Amino acid sequence: MCNNNHYWEWISIIVSKFFRRQKGEVVTKKMHILLISHNYPTPVDESFGFFCRNQAEALSRYGHQVGVVGPLLISVKSFLRTRKIHFGRREFKENGVLTYLWICMSIPKARRLRYAIMNYVGKRMVDRYIRRYGVPDIFHLHVYEAAEIAMYAAEKYGVPLVWTEHFSNVAQNAFSDYEREFIVELVGASARRLAVSRFLADRLTEYFNASVDVAPNMYDSTIFRRYPDVEKYETFTFLSVAYMQRIKNHPRLIEAFAMLADLPVRLVIVGIGEMYEPTKRDVQARGLSDRVQFLGELTPEKVATEMNKAHAYVVSSDLETFNVTTIEALACGIPAVSTRCGGPEDIIADDTVGVLTERTAESLAAGMRFVYENISKYLPEKLAYYAREKYSAEAIAKLLTKIYEECA
Repeated sequence: MCNNNHYWEWISIIVSKFFRRQKGEVVTKKMHILLISHNYPTPVDESFGFFCRNQAEALSRYGHQVGVVGPLLISVKSFLRTRKIHFGRREFKENGVLTYLWICMSIPKARRLRYAIMNYVGKRMVDRYIRRYGVPDIFHLHVYEAAEIAMYAAEKYGVPLVWTEHFSNVAQNAFSDYEREFIVELVGASARRLAVSRFLADRLTEYFNASVDVAPNMYDSTIFRRYPDVEKYETFTFLSVAYMQRIKNHPRLIEAFAMLADLPVRLVIVGIGEMYEPTKRDVQARGLSDRVQFLGELTPEKVATEMNKAHAYVVSSDLETFNVTTIEALACGIPAVSTRCGGPEDIIADDTVGVLTERTAESLAAGMRFVYENISKYLPEKLAYYAREKYSAEAIAKLLTKIYEECA
């Protein structure tokens, strides 16, 4: 006769599983997933490939065994900017993720040589990882540039390959003939093809006649959340957070903000880049220096604080394949105003979370004005809930797990 303690333990397990299924949760098996990417955060550039690390760590927390192989060729500009010298192989375990990186300086204007080096090193890194940790259940490629490594691994070890695309040059159809050839091969070799937005998925379908699903990026809910003890700015504040490059179109943002001269509003800009100084000069020339504040580059924690202090978030870009900062802002409880530039059209799916505008200063200004005049309609707790349900690490890990199980 069985022990009573064992009896009640089994009853508890059965009841627990029943209710978990009733709530819509999926009981999954632990899988071994190896992510392959040509970009990943390093001391030289902490933002380089952050989306890959976020997914790796989320999958690890979800219960999977996760590894990363990253042959990284980093620009000379990044080394000069940070003045940090980190070359060669780095192997470590961080937040549950077995990480194999190889760091080298990229040779400017030598794209084919860059690919040759990356592919040679990357294939050997995959073999080294597998000799130590075994054959994974899934290879997951992030960004097409490491395609040859991922296809080599999938064919050699007979493991399904999942490919997620992020890069904006895909949306712009900006490929060399060499890249186009191996992307065509990658389309055929992938068990599932994913893009971070419907906009990018549609572009891939158009250019390569491939079926592509959507698996969005995620945000870090331990950092980006509502902080009730943080007070809002006294004056209604729009916030922009972006690397200041031309595609982000800060001139449009400044022109739109100048059209709100009749409103008691201010603008805070976070970020650095090639457009930092030109944008500051534009602000000064328009006489807006007392209403526009530049904070430069901030840590994620400080960005989250600024999002909690601000009243609304604004995106002025020409093109975004996703735009993680928009979901971070929503998670902090503020609505978003964005140009129709690709990714944000998935995020601002209805007018309860923000406003989509055309890619003109006039339209962007009208959207900003609307949010200012109707700010009471945007409930912070509902904005945060929306972000959490669709874009939290747990939500995306659950989605990816389902995709992996369908492939394995």
